[in-house]
This record gives sequence, structure tokens and C-alpha cells, in this order.
Amino acid sequence: MIVIKGPIKTPNGTYLTAVNGGGLGGADAGTGVVALHSDATVASTWETFTLALSPAGQKIGPGMTFGLITSSGRNYVTAVSGGGIGGANNGTCPFHTDAKSAGPWEQFTLNINDAVTPHTVTIQTANGNYVTAVTGGGIGDSPGGDSATPVRTSDGALEGWQIFTAAEGVSAQAPPPAKYNFELNSLQVITKRTNTPGGWGEDTDFVGFTLTVGNNPSQTINKAMGNLSNNNTYNIGLIFEGITVNPGDSVIFNYHVINSGQPEPQALAYLEQTLEKVTSAGVTALAQALSAALGAAIGGILGLAIPVPLLGSALGALGGLLLSKAWGFLFADCDGPVAAALHIWSSNYLAAVTSGGAFTNTENHPGVNSPTGCGGNSNYNVTWSITPA
Repeated sequence: MIVIKGPIKTPNGTYLTAVNGGGLGGADAGTGVVALHSDATVASTWETFTLALSPAGQKIGPGMTFGLITSSGRNYVTAVSGGGIGGANNGTCPFHTDAKSAGPWEQFTLNINDAVTPHTVTIQTANGNYVTAVTGGGIGDSPGGDSATPVRTSDGALEGWQIFTAAEGVSAQAPPPAKYNFELNSLQVITKRTNTPGGWGEDTDFVGFTLTVGNNPSQTINKAMGNLSNNNTYNIGLIFEGITVNPGDSVIFNYHVINSGQPEPQALAYLEQTLEKVTSAGVTALAQALSAALGAAIGGILGLAIPVPLLGSALGALGGLLLSKAWGFLFADCDGPVAAALHIWSSNYLAAVTSGGAFTNTENHPGVNSPTGCGGNSNYNVTWSITPA
């Protein structure tokens, strides 16, 4: 198991710095805002990086890709355009540090040479180029020439400037198991599904929440939320407490919310069926080592034409499945699904995002098409959290 949380030393013995602890960059920042420096002589807070598997759920081994999280705990390092950006005259900063989630440009491949002590590493961007500490390190944000680009991504071959030392941040030992609380905190109804032109009617919502850790059986809890109206936030309070996550475990976090006029037993039984089917698809995809494209793999297993998003709302992809008559469940009138998400996380990712305490996220769920006469589609926010136990 490879665990990295700490400084990254340049070939010259200085350290990479995420200026301000992260949060710099943006589409029009250009070289006027340099997010990464290489001139720190002492490793302090801004020189601390956490490497978390990205996409989450990968198996540990050669070719695994990581997201680099800055010391803020909420920002990822971005290799703009996936790499390939060089000196100051390019007009574009090679790196930003303002991303809040890991997309393709936030993925890096780490190559470790453990034949030497301390271990040395090279870091490749999404397009295969290497991260380079220009002049071997020692550059801040002084203007002009290469000094405007302390770290670049334009090199496709290894020389001396691409070989970093992970200092005390690399360990061949697995970290101890960790415990977390996983909670669905609240539900905000921006626009209800029963959104008739006259404004009458309320959504009668039911929430289902499934958690699967490693090879352990899935756990499901649910709740009848009652009648809900527009522009209100409601406490959910469904929580899995003190869940042990061992190093190398994947965690599947899956929730659905439906508006249904059916009796509570039928509505909750439907939720359990659909949650089980979607979670099972995630387990199967992981077992087949399809982690590099988990969303597409899960969509294929479920018979969907599009990938199932693992970041944000999955309602658009899952809508047809959730509304299918195959469940023997009737969605009458304006009833139907109003929120759904599927997340697959690695133990490394959980450790990274909770390193500063509770990690809380709010996801927006634009609704799927509602029947004629129900007005516009629903719009819900769901807030969830992961807390070290």
C-alpha cells in the first residue's frame, strides 16, 4: 500500500508549494497567478500534499492515478489541458489549484523508485507528460523568463528536473483501519415534483440509503419524510455510525429519494430493490477491475446507454431505470424519483477529504421529466457528510 501525505522535494532539495494552501487559478488567470512555487527551503503547511486515488475505487498497483489535494483539504492540483504547457511565453499557467473535485486534468500517475532511500518519484499528467521543477527547483513568482513558471508540464522525457523525492511522505506500510460516520443530513426542496400550475399539492417523499464497504454485505436504511413543500429544507438524519474502512477498501455510497403516493411499505420496498440493483452493479464493476471507467461499466451492467456519474447527481442516468415498470411499482400522477446518487470512494480518498475533520457536500438533483399537468420538473438538493468516528 502506498500512502502519501507530506512534502514533495524537488531535485535541488527545495519543496513544492501550493501558494495560499490552494485555491489559485482559473480560466483567465494566465501567468499572473502562479499556483505552484518550488523555492521553499522548509516544508510547512503549504508544502503538504495528500495523494488520493482518482477515480476512487481503483485497485492499488501499477498505473494507478491520483488526485493531488493541497493543504486546504478542499482543492485539487490541476494540470491545465491535461499537461503539455511550458514556459512563460505560453500565456497559460501550467497549474491551477482551485478545482473542488478531481476530473481528467486533476489526475496524475505516480511512479515510485523504491530501490533508493528515500524513494524518488516521477509524476505524469493525464496526457503522459512529466511534471518538471524548472531548473531543478528554487523558483517563486518573480517575473520574467522561466521564473514565471516554477513548475511546467511540457516534458515528455525524463531528465534530472523531473525526479522528485517524496521525503517522509512515502511508506510501504499500510495505514491502520479508520472509522467513519456516513450521514445523509438534509433535503432541500427547491421545486417539488408535484409542481402543478396552481401551486397546490406537496411531494410525499421517501429516502433510501445504502452503504457497502469492501467485501462486507450492504447495509440499507430508509425513512418516510412525509409531505414536503417548495423552498424548505428538511432534516434526514440517516446515518451509518462507526463504520470501519480498512486500507484498500472501496466504499459504495448510494441514495435515492422518491415522491410517491403509495403506502409506506410499498414505497420503501421499491427503494430497497432499486438501491440493491445499483449497488450490486457497482460491486460487480469493481470486481471486474473496470475502475478506470467505473461509471460506464456500471451503466453497461444496468443496461443503460450512458455512464452513471460518480460525482454529483446520477438521477439523469438512472431515471429510466428507476421509473421502469419492471419493479411492479406504480408511479401515478406526479410521483417519481427526485434525487439519486452513487459514489465509489477508496480508503485513501476518505482519509484525504476528512484529514481536517468532517467533509460535507451538497448535491443538486435536477429532476427527470414529470407528466403533463405537473408543471416543471423537480429540483432538489441533498446534503451528506463523512466524519471521522
